[in-house]
Amino acid sequence: MSVVHTDNEYGNHGFEILSSLASNYNVCFTATQRVDKEKFRDTDYDNVLHNIINKTDVRGECGTCEWET
Repeated sequence: MSVVHTDNEYGNHGFEILSSLASNYNVCFTATQRVDKEKFRDTDYDNVLHNIINKTDVRGECGTCEWET
């Protein structure tokens, strides 16, 4: 599973919880990415997707991002 989360208290804590529960369900993470929402630009989405797509063993995605709309 690939995880993309924000590099803040919300995203990091969410990832910690996912990580602690993952072994109970035989889930492992690959292509985990931490996003700094203050510096993240629209063009960075391509890099995130590129990293996920190029990991052949990814069978799901999870996002714990906090975005302002």
